[in-house]
Amino acid sequence: MPLLDLSLCMIVKNEELHLDRCLSSVQGIVSEIIIADTGSTDLSLSIAKRYGAHLIHLPWENDFAKSRNVALREASCSWILVLDADEELDEWKPDEILPLLQDENVNGYYLQIVNFLNDLPEREFVSDAACRLFRNDRRIQFRGKVHEDVSHSIIELSNASIPFSSLRINHFGYMEREIVRKEKNSRNFNIIAQALIEQPEDPMLNYALGTEYYQTECYEQALTLFIPLIKKLPNNTGYLSDLYMKTAYALHMTQQLDEAERLLDQGISLFPDFSDLHEAKAFLLMEQLDNSKAYEALQLALKSGDTSYKYTSTSGSGTYRTHTLAGYLCEKLWFFQEALEHYFQAMTLKPSYFQAWSKCISLCLLSGQTQRLAEHLKKNVSLLTPRHIALLTPAFLNARCLECLEPMLAVALPDGQALLLRSIYIWLLNDRSEAVRTLNQLHMNNDSDPLPLSYLWAIALAQSDGITARKVLEVTSANNLLSPLVEIQELLDKGAIKTIRETSLIHAMQFLTQVGAWETIFRIYQLSMGYFPWSQMPQSLLCGLLKAPANVKQQWISFFAANHLATDSIHATDAVFFAIMAQTCGETLSTAWMQEMLQKYPNNRAVTVLVAYHYLDMGRRQEPGLPAGSLEPELLLRAFLKEA
Repeated sequence: MPLLDLSLCMIVKNEELHLDRCLSSVQGIVSEIIIADTGSTDLSLSIAKRYGAHLIHLPWENDFAKSRNVALREASCSWILVLDADEELDEWKPDEILPLLQDENVNGYYLQIVNFLNDLPEREFVSDAACRLFRNDRRIQFRGKVHEDVSHSIIELSNASIPFSSLRINHFGYMEREIVRKEKNSRNFNIIAQALIEQPEDPMLNYALGTEYYQTECYEQALTLFIPLIKKLPNNTGYLSDLYMKTAYALHMTQQLDEAERLLDQGISLFPDFSDLHEAKAFLLMEQLDNSKAYEALQLALKSGDTSYKYTSTSGSGTYRTHTLAGYLCEKLWFFQEALEHYFQAMTLKPSYFQAWSKCISLCLLSGQTQRLAEHLKKNVSLLTPRHIALLTPAFLNARCLECLEPMLAVALPDGQALLLRSIYIWLLNDRSEAVRTLNQLHMNNDSDPLPLSYLWAIALAQSDGITARKVLEVTSANNLLSPLVEIQELLDKGAIKTIRETSLIHAMQFLTQVGAWETIFRIYQLSMGYFPWSQMPQSLLCGLLKAPANVKQQWISFFAANHLATDSIHATDAVFFAIMAQTCGETLSTAWMQEMLQKYPNNRAVTVLVAYHYLDMGRRQEPGLPAGSLEPELLLRAFLKEA
């Protein structure tokens, strides 16, 4: 396909870091490249020449529109594309662009500008729309010394609205390092201040100045400009929706909550499909603890969907981010199944979205929907980042979840990590000798890694081999690699009740639970009674403990029920865990025990809910016809105990 009848027009100064990426992205798309250089002293000019650009040398006069219009006058094609050097085309295809250029009734198009905010795997962004593709007509010119815009001259020319296109431009200039490097805020403040001397009532300039204050978190100053603008701008102003969003956020940040809510309602009445406004209202309502109405606002945002093609919008609004927030709210409302559906929707829309994964894992483990999670993992295992792996692997190991560990074996890990994971997986499959052999080999290959020895210690205790457990710790105890486990081993050796650091207990419990050292766990519990941090353990670890054999759990339950009321230091929410453990054994803690709990902790939410659940469960046992409801007892852990 021949090159399009399209000229690229740019202004550039010292952009050697970005220019090659920008010009590379337009290859095969534009017929000519015109660059107005305003004084580059780096390699920008040589890069431009390499791409065959036509160069114009201009003095910089603190006027972006003036410089852009000089470049426009040099264009020879019928259509013009405008880019900044820190931008790139997002995989444009000529056969998608050609129909736009052939429409005789259109003089310009709004394109979606995706402004990336960071380099993280999530690559969060704010998107907005700008008219960057338009006909080559001398009457079409940019206006504005800063935040220059061409749309007004197009509308005046044709007296018609400018349609939105699905074409995207990626912009990297809002990353923190770029703002600092170019001193953008200082530069823009100076240009706007100079322009306002000449045009003090210009709405666009006042909006631009307010935006600079807003971006530097000077919200009070921004509001002094934004609020008068909202009152006088006509409803068809292109940036009015963004003005409502920014003003509401600034009011929220300055704790003017009633005014923020009023303004959001006003903005929603004008832009009912603007998902970010609905989401902003949800955040406001959440702060006021009105979670039901906040959830309704999020449902409206989800109904609007992704509207970033026509509004200034943040990444995931109306889609995966809103689903994740809706899931969180559902959990607050005790709608756990609905929460899970939202999290899976978020992970389907964006499989790499870490926040959805982090919320979904424990909920899946507690609700017993691990097979569904395993299937989702299998489909998306190639998209998992090191951050995902660091979250998922210990959670699945703690929960002793074989079906979720299996797809993790396909993750591309360093050899040592892959073998370590596989060794615990095959231990859980009862291939005990091969697991121990692999762990010993891993230790021999890298004796500075404490993990193989930690597992060998736990396995020795699972096999009631205290001598081997002590020998394992003696290998590296001198260099402090295994100090938390040494502390636990000393407790076991001395056999006396002792205060143990909470971090050491939780650290040791993970290895012991993963390999099933149940009797050792009970012994530690006995010896550290009064200091055992059940309620502080990760929920995934509690899931693993609930998989202990019934006779072991009955030991734990009996000990807890007999001793907990005598010790004030025990966390009240520990009772939730043991009541659920009793249910997994087909038992229930006595009503008298529950009443004692309520008397001791009359104002504790967890205990109150537990007692209510206990009586409801008793009623269901006596009258099976009572509706079961949607709450599984394990999900009480989700509501009251630590998430990790």
